Amino acid sequence: MVIIFITGSYLYLCQQSSISYKNFDYYKKLPDGYTIHGLDISHYQGEINWESLIQIPENLPPIRFIFIDATEGGDLLDTRFHANFTQAKQKGFTCGAYHFYNPKTSPDRQASFFIKQVVLSCGDLPPVLDIEKRGDKPLSIFQDELLTWLKKIETHYKTKPIIYTSYSFKNNYLNDSVFNTYPFWIAHYYVEKVEYKNKWHFWQHTDNASVPGVQGKVDLNVFNGTENDFQDLIIKKTASIY
Repeated sequence: MVIIFITGSYLYLCQQSSISYKNFDYYKKLPDGYTIHGLDISHYQGEINWESLIQIPENLPPIRFIFIDATEGGDLLDTRFHANFTQAKQKGFTCGAYHFYNPKTSPDRQASFFIKQVVLSCGDLPPVLDIEKRGDKPLSIFQDELLTWLKKIETHYKTKPIIYTSYSFKNNYLNDSVFNTYPFWIAHYYVEKVEYKNKWHFWQHTDNASVPGVQGKVDLNVFNGTENDFQDLIIKKTASIY
């Protein structure tokens, strides 16, 4: 497999450690100790200027991956998903797609809709379940329905999905060993390090960054692991057509 390294000026680091994370300036500071960086985008960022994003000096830390908003609930497709996913892959980024879960909609319907819209292949990141709302169902039913989505997606794509959620949501509603078997992408802002004690794979460390080629503010992320760990997570087998 050929790995394309793409650099980004937004990852410029300085030696200063005393900053306000509520006024995040990624030009000055990124979390220490991580070498694999990425971002996540949706239609809110508008049309990405991919040339601006990739035409960066080679001596700066690279941006390696992009998670892209795909679907929400049982029938909402992000208007920029297909264009963003295709263009990001053409530029050599490792790409993933995420689904924003609606607890009021059948998990089977949501999984089927995601599968219909999202084709993942070798070299892509696993599909992502973005869970931020619990709804008014009993916790046991809510958790069972999340597992329905996760299992259907895993069966189709032949890889364990990633669960995206906040640090507090994970502790309050997904604090169960069955969910700990999935890779976790933790949103935890304005802190020097992730406080979550169990294993996690990605950290969304800010929602307030500015990146060349991307309109407005954007989320930045790091991968928690080595290059070999990153490659191990990537999809090795293409799913059949649904």
